Amino acid sequence: MDENEYDEYTQISWSDTIKGLIKDPESRNSILENLKNISVFIASSMIIAKYAHKICEPQLLSKILFES
Repeated sequence: MDENEYDEYTQISWSDTIKGLIKDPESRNSILENLKNISVFIASSMIIAKYAHKICEPQLLSKILFES
């Protein structure tokens, strides 16, 4: 792709896009909820990874993962 071909494409500013989403309350709440869910998933994965060698019963693992 040469330099002239690139001019045909629309350039997207991620900064402007994110600012626009944050200004919209519904989008902002959705983004925050997704970030919270990702954080919980990462934290729980780290805990399970840390104690995986101690978890020897499938029922216990199932209880940890799927019961609140």
